This record gives sequence, C-alpha cells and structure tokens, in this order.
Amino acid sequence: MLFLGKNKLTRIVLLANVALFYLLAVEPLKDLLLLPLENRYLPLEKKNHAQLSAIVVLGGGIICRSPEEQGRGSLASDSLKRIVYGKSLHEVYGLPIIVSAGNVTKTADCEPEALVAKRTLIGLGVNEEQILLEDESRNTWENALYIKKKYKPVKVLLVTSAYHMKRSMYCFKNNDIQCVPAPTDYKSNRSGYTYRSFIPDMASFRGSYQALKEYIGLVYYKIRYR
Repeated sequence: MLFLGKNKLTRIVLLANVALFYLLAVEPLKDLLLLPLENRYLPLEKKNHAQLSAIVVLGGGIICRSPEEQGRGSLASDSLKRIVYGKSLHEVYGLPIIVSAGNVTKTADCEPEALVAKRTLIGLGVNEEQILLEDESRNTWENALYIKKKYKPVKVLLVTSAYHMKRSMYCFKNNDIQCVPAPTDYKSNRSGYTYRSFIPDMASFRGSYQALKEYIGLVYYKIRYR
C-alpha cells in the first residue's frame, strides 16, 4: 500500500509539473504576468521635457562571439530594441545617450555590453561624441549607482524594456536620479487571442520567465537596497 501510495503521489506531482509548464508556455498566462509590469508606466509622449540631461539606455544582454561580427559581441534582441528606441529619442531631443551595461558574464572573451551598444549606435549613424559609456555595472541597481557617480545627471529619459521599467525606476529614484520613463520592447499580446494562443511555445515561456524574474527582482531589491 505504501508503494502504491508513493506511485500515486509521483503521478500527481508529475501532472502538476506538466500543467504548470503548459500554463507558463501559453500566451494568456504570459500576458497575465507581464501586463501589470508593462502597464505600470505609459509610453513616452514625445514632447518637451524640462531639464533633461541625457537619454539612458539600459542593457539587456549580448551574444559574446557572433560570427557575423567577426567574433565580436552583438546585441541580444531586447538590447537591440532598447538601443534603436534610444537612437530615435536622440533624434527627437538631441540629447547624449548613456549606454549602461558591463560584462555580466564575467568571461574574458566577452566585451562589456556598453561597448557593443556604442558600436551599434555608431553603425546607426549616431555621432560618437554623443555616446557616453557606463561599462562596469552588473545589474540594474549598479546601472543607476555608477551612472550617478560618473555623470551626475539630475534628470534623464530612461529607456528599457517595458517589463523591466518598474525595477529600473525604483533603482534610479533611490539613487537620486529623476527619470522620465520611456518604455519599449513590449512582450504582451494586445490584439486578442486565437486557438494558437493556447499552443505552448518558447516565446511565451520566455516571457513568463522574464516576468517572474522581475517580480522576484523587485522583492529582492527592496530587501537588499533600502
């Protein structure tokens, strides 16, 4: 009886895990997790914002050695979306761009992400003199901390993925940097669902993972960085 009981418990745990992974990999639950984060701040209205000193673009990951870049680093998809949006805001406001991200992987053959972002911005036509680097940070809190120490901005346009904006604003405000949020890289589906929305896929699973990571990060930061 004990053996049979253990088998029943194993089946229950297995089915519960399968159900959990299914839910995390479909659009409706992914959006349920992401939307409270993405809707916390409205999209930027491109108008005159007083006393802005720079556009800050936060890193979102790189591929360390990309063949098409002759083995140099290239921006991951989240980072590239942030950089492209930062460049478009630079064209509107004429402000310098501070790109902030270090070598999170801590591997010798991986460039700091800020250097890769700078190279990308130059390739997009931004004047090199308008690009400022913060290439030592390893997380969002350090993004704000090191920007404050190095450049002492009073008020900036803050560019990052919409799901990451809440944690970013917390970090910058608590390092005495005023921010106008400029969210980009929205992950949630805002056009309605079809039957395909209930078929599991890796994009939805990754979106659920990103949302859960943000919720955990917010709790951790509020405990760790007071």
